[in-house]
Amino acid sequence: MPDFAFAAFDLDGTLVDERGVPLPGTIEGLARLRDRGLTLLLVTGRSTVLFEALGLPERLLELFGPRLLLDNGNVEYDRSAARATYRRALPREVLPTLLAAGFTELVAELDHRYVATSRRASTWFAMAHRLPRSSIEVDPQLGGRAQVGSVLVLDRVPLPEGLLGGAVEAIPFAGTAAKLLRPAGTCKTAAVTALLAAQAGEADLKRVIAFGDGRNDRCLLASAAVGVAVADSHADAAARATMRLSGPIGDFLAAFHPDTLVRRDRPDVVEDCAH
Repeated sequence: MPDFAFAAFDLDGTLVDERGVPLPGTIEGLARLRDRGLTLLLVTGRSTVLFEALGLPERLLELFGPRLLLDNGNVEYDRSAARATYRRALPREVLPTLLAAGFTELVAELDHRYVATSRRASTWFAMAHRLPRSSIEVDPQLGGRAQVGSVLVLDRVPLPEGLLGGAVEAIPFAGTAAKLLRPAGTCKTAAVTALLAAQAGEADLKRVIAFGDGRNDRCLLASAAVGVAVADSHADAAARATMRLSGPIGDFLAAFHPDTLVRRDRPDVVEDCAH
């Protein structure tokens, strides 16, 4: 029987719907995996604020360990202490550099809370994420914070090449003209690898089964011993997975038998995956 010890799960579209409601059979299926001896890991693209806004049921969260990976792995969230920690933060000079270059419509994640440069930017962001606008502070200078997790640039002008340096990467934001700035190399695979190394002494992902649906899951699905893309997965995720489900994930978990899974010959592919 394959020696699988860990199962890593994306959240949105994999375990829960757009409202954060667990998909049918997922809680029971996850409990079954845990009862079989697998340690369950949660790794989501949601930031701390957006994760907390979901209000996920405790009976789902308790199936995972106390440490969750948020923001495509760039945030380690300790549920037991209600504490979020950036694995890496953006250089502090990113904000004054953008403001000095004339960018005026920004939403920054500062110390795990969102701050916008204008009411327009805060309204746009709140509507995009179904947040109360009152939850997003407005500060034209984005000052007084210690750590910068990410910055969303809403200005419809290109970022000058080399403006922010190699420690920052800019990616398209959810199919819009906006650009998301975050620490270069942010990746679910790297985060899961680091977590398992620190907590379980694992050198790689050869004992990991990964589940996901989004383009930001593609490297984790490619790097795990077995990558499972759910039925409605993005084409890039499905292409990198070992298998793609044709039905609900709850049905798959209910019938799960690790001895039926086929490992990759070399489950050690790591690539930038978070966009």
